[in-house]
Amino acid sequence: MTLVNDYTRIAVLGNVDAGKSTLIGRFLYEMDTVKSSAMREITEESQRLGRGIDFAHLLDSFEEERVGEKTIDTTQAFCKNKKGLFIFIDVPGHDELIKNLLTGSSCADSVILVVDVRTGLDEQTKKHIAILNMLGLHNFVVAINKMDYVDFNILDFRRTKNQLTNYINKLKCHIPVFIPISAINGDNLINISGKMRWYNGLTLLSVLNRFNNWIKENLFRFSVQGVYGSDKHTIIAGRVLTGRIKKNDAVYVLPEKKAYSIKSIRVFNKSKKTAYAGESIGLILKGNIRLGRGNVICKSPFPKTGKLLRVKIFSLSKIEKHRTFIFNSLCQESKAWVSKIIKNDYTAEDSKCYCADYLVRNEIGEVEIILKNDIVYEKFSCHNQLGRFILKDNLGIVSAFGIIL
Repeated sequence: MTLVNDYTRIAVLGNVDAGKSTLIGRFLYEMDTVKSSAMREITEESQRLGRGIDFAHLLDSFEEERVGEKTIDTTQAFCKNKKGLFIFIDVPGHDELIKNLLTGSSCADSVILVVDVRTGLDEQTKKHIAILNMLGLHNFVVAINKMDYVDFNILDFRRTKNQLTNYINKLKCHIPVFIPISAINGDNLINISGKMRWYNGLTLLSVLNRFNNWIKENLFRFSVQGVYGSDKHTIIAGRVLTGRIKKNDAVYVLPEKKAYSIKSIRVFNKSKKTAYAGESIGLILKGNIRLGRGNVICKSPFPKTGKLLRVKIFSLSKIEKHRTFIFNSLCQESKAWVSKIIKNDYTAEDSKCYCADYLVRNEIGEVEIILKNDIVYEKFSCHNQLGRFILKDNLGIVSAFGIIL
């Protein structure tokens, strides 16, 4: 296997006061990726608000976030590293913004779950762990934060760690790495802290470096966003989801499974020989081009195509059996019907499955969906971008977020 994608997307989850934004901000600062002008700004802003330097201000771009000290939108931050690029996705921790939490964590390769050592396993943290379990995200680390508030006491760390471990075991989740940190002071983020000599584990940076985004070279997937014609060429615009593509490579367009070969790869009207995962490019194919937005260009082995899906959804509003929705996955869209609902409370210790006629808001269920048109998909556990989707109502409002099983 070859490392063909040099960035790792890391969602940072946690309760509203757990210190997510502070952790990311301090991490960026410790990695020397914060410009001096940005440091001057947050220093002046913290003084204006009558507080010490708050690294969360590097993430919280809205004025109401800074005054209220809570993140109200999903924010991304970029951090270069010797082993590639980290893209941190700071997602809201409070209940009314659960949609952003789901979409933020679903597009991540790995997750940092931030927990306040003083509050430990609260209801919001239980929900976050249940969502990670639902999404099948096993690459996650628990940062037990605010150790400075408890004088870096090992007993407080062990108490919180044991609470989380017991709950995770009951849900039969993957047991993560636990790291005691002080985000505001940078303890155990980049270097081992001298204030917690009892801790002999890894730093946060060391754990993140282990979450390398490895993918198979031949697992090429390209999402078609648009097709544009000119006097000389038809350019297929889109993004490389995984793998790499080279000039003259043989490819297939799904769901029709038509064969083509790559004539040229274009970026800003310039040709290039190879394109990698994460790049937005234009493709010029050889032959008579018949495709459009929503098609997926790939190499063998192929993803699946079909109209019947078994999925797991998190409801953002009431989801009723036999109701019609609009199914969206990447650039694909189709009318969809819910034909079967199985409820399962993923936060319960001994959850039981049973058939139901509906899901209410914030419920998780396994659902059977029938689509009007064939779509291209893969199991979320194999390919998270082709394995996730949203359901919209007839007004275009998102009703559910889901993953394909």
